Amino acid sequence: MATTIATTAFAHGKASGIVCERMAAMAKFDGPLDTSAIANASMTLAMHSGPNLTALFPEGSTKHSKATPLAWTQTDDFSPLAQDLTDLGNSLAKLPAKPS
Repeated sequence: MATTIATTAFAHGKASGIVCERMAAMAKFDGPLDTSAIANASMTLAMHSGPNLTALFPEGSTKHSKATPLAWTQTDDFSPLAQDLTDLGNSLAKLPAKPS
């Protein structure tokens, strides 16, 4: 990792600290971001979260499940988080494409 950060720091001139770390993380993307693919993945996330996600955890459906019991025992926490996924997926899908 030190080599990656050092190489990235050199490639980005005077960047250091958190700026260098951010640039190193972004450099891991191979080629330009496919904003269409991101939008599609975000819409898929939105469609499979919120009420569609919580409906998959009805009371009494814990037998043979690999899911954490918290999905059933802490629904006051789980349901809003599932809705947050819907909201975030919808928001991300609306981001404009990066101009070329």
